[in-house]
Amino acid sequence: MRTGTILLMVSSGLLFGWAVATPRASTDPLDAEFKAKVFPILQKHCAKCHSGKAPAGGLALDKAYDLKAVVADPARWERLAFNVKSKSMPPGGGGPSDAERSLIVDWVGRALATDCNLADSGKVTLRRLNRTQYQNTVKDLLGVDVDTKDFPSDDVGAGFDDIGEVLSLSPLYLEKLITAAESVATKAIQVPKPWKVQVELDRCKPTGGVTLDDSQANMFSNGDFKTEVTFDKAGPYVLKIEAFGTFAGDANPLMRVSLGGVVLDTVEVKAPVEKPVQYQIPFEIDHASIRQLSVAFINDYYEPQNPDLKRRDRNLIVRSVAFERHDSGPKLPNGPITALPKSATDLDTPRQVVSAFASRAWRRPVTTAESDRLMALYLESTKRGNTYEEAVQECVVAVLCSPKFLFLAEPQPTTAKVNEPLGAYEAASRLSYFLWGTMPDDALLKDAATGHLLDPKVLGDQVERMLQSSRARNLATDFASQWLTLRKLETASPAPMLFPEFNDDLRADMLMEVQSKFMDVLNNDQSILEFLDSKTTFVNERLAKVYGIPGVAGDHFRRVELQDKNRGGLVAMAGVLTVTSNPNRTSPVKRGKWILEQILGTPPPPPPPGAGSLPEDQAIKPTMTMKERLAVHRKKPECATCHTTMDAMGFSLENFDPVGRWREKDGDFPIDAEAELPTGVKVKGAAGLKKALLASKRDFVRCLAEKLLTYATGRSMRPQDSCHIDKIVATTEKQGFKFHALIQAVVHSDPFLKRTTLEN
Repeated sequence: MRTGTILLMVSSGLLFGWAVATPRASTDPLDAEFKAKVFPILQKHCAKCHSGKAPAGGLALDKAYDLKAVVADPARWERLAFNVKSKSMPPGGGGPSDAERSLIVDWVGRALATDCNLADSGKVTLRRLNRTQYQNTVKDLLGVDVDTKDFPSDDVGAGFDDIGEVLSLSPLYLEKLITAAESVATKAIQVPKPWKVQVELDRCKPTGGVTLDDSQANMFSNGDFKTEVTFDKAGPYVLKIEAFGTFAGDANPLMRVSLGGVVLDTVEVKAPVEKPVQYQIPFEIDHASIRQLSVAFINDYYEPQNPDLKRRDRNLIVRSVAFERHDSGPKLPNGPITALPKSATDLDTPRQVVSAFASRAWRRPVTTAESDRLMALYLESTKRGNTYEEAVQECVVAVLCSPKFLFLAEPQPTTAKVNEPLGAYEAASRLSYFLWGTMPDDALLKDAATGHLLDPKVLGDQVERMLQSSRARNLATDFASQWLTLRKLETASPAPMLFPEFNDDLRADMLMEVQSKFMDVLNNDQSILEFLDSKTTFVNERLAKVYGIPGVAGDHFRRVELQDKNRGGLVAMAGVLTVTSNPNRTSPVKRGKWILEQILGTPPPPPPPGAGSLPEDQAIKPTMTMKERLAVHRKKPECATCHTTMDAMGFSLENFDPVGRWREKDGDFPIDAEAELPTGVKVKGAAGLKKALLASKRDFVRCLAEKLLTYATGRSMRPQDSCHIDKIVATTEKQGFKFHALIQAVVHSDPFLKRTTLEN
């Protein structure tokens, strides 16, 4: 076979069993460039693995590709560009030259950017308040703490637990919500507790024709019965007397009631025999005192010869006497009852109270129809004998169990729309749950009511106001904890025999350091690059001992200047180092993977089957260090792709043990924290890694922007969102990577302020 034929077969791939498709010529310059320059490079260096029936990564480069096919699958081509740029591909080194790699990356970026003007703002699934948001909202709405620990756990999507498409509402979850709402309503609205004194009739003093027993007072002729009653405080009271009488002559019995010598009322007792009626007499007591009660029968009549037996004798029978006072419970600052009815027939006050509460809870004004339905519930409750407070309690439960409270709902139009602007109230809710994790406050709702919130300047001013609020700490406790996977600290369990200093207090300290640093950068509007490397951190005595920092005493956290260049930045914080370690040893793979996912936003693809642990083959010796063992692992092509980058980054942190202490040895082996990234850049130790990360700062900023936008909108990002994220990054970079600039860019972006709606 002639040499030329062999070269032809090698270049075409025929020698290795894969055939290369030849793209058709194109009139589109970008498409033509791909077919003439980019595709041949990919075929030459990548098609060996990316071909056949099961191509690596699902990308078959033995098929014809063009611009249209690339744009239709942006996620895969973004991944390809990253792997080419980072030199993760092809595995084992070699491959395209630096110039060829730049050509590929540049072309993919320009190709995917051609769809920027068409990229829609994304469709957000109706999303339920998660446990944290529910808890915060109830607290702000009613001033009541609600325990959500026994609620079912919220599912996580795209790294966060506020993603609409995964937040389901199971029957069990709904049951918990109803129980919580009932408990909250009871705590928020104190039903007045009655003070009651029951008069013992057989202990009263009778006069005239009155006889007493333990069941009733029989008043057969004019007379009364008296007793003394102690009133412990001033206030409104009511006297309740249950009585009936016999009609005789031309009148019913008259009952005169006096207290302290003053007649309270003279009651005509119309209740017939054995059908007693409770007569209520309200009165006021101006000061605590003991007063005498007198109940008198004053219009006796007796005509024994009357031919009508029912008209011969007029009598009064008193079955019971009781005093009541309704003491209001403690008023809560955010309680829903802001006014009391003026009378039993006053329905305007309950409507105003219930509607105002529903408007706050539902984060927008209630409609007349909604108000009518709530009032129907109120009236039905009062008809069952409930007090005003109890009826409002039932309305509160209904409001809190409504989807209008439980879900961040955005009204759906009748037709599909792309980039439809949010309404002012919907924007207010998105903003508030993004920055505060709770409902909008009065200032935000006021600007929503006028529509001014949608003005970019007003919106920007609101963002600055909200970032200065103490509620913005939610970004540290909720967003940052999820972004940095620090919730895993709750279950982290470093081996007690190896790390005796690790306990629940130190676990909390690790989390507090990250949150304190996060809030320091946020509150002082520092550069977000402080998260990559910083000369300061926050520690207390326990954490300072782990870090070897002298002169720190006490439990309280304080800012410290770091002298060790290996310290500072997220990757060197004990909390991060702990959640990326195994219980008994460090894990360079976990630490490298964490950096790729949480810092650079370039998660590795899923590992191939059977790649969960280091293989125990003949090439691995017991005397090998972890670095040497992983080097054997990387020799496998299917493993090298991911591990080349992950391992290098992870090994640069090997001087930190599983709880963040500095060490020079791993057991008997000296630590070798030097590694080479696929790009050829050598890093040594944590200081070298941080320097390399700063060199890739745009990747970090893009990663953080994507994480914030995901958390803010409650949906996963799609390849079409890349253009919006790029714009956020560019805006942030122009303003020196300041944290507030990043937040403002996210809030003013189309994915945050607009949405795409689809027809059912």
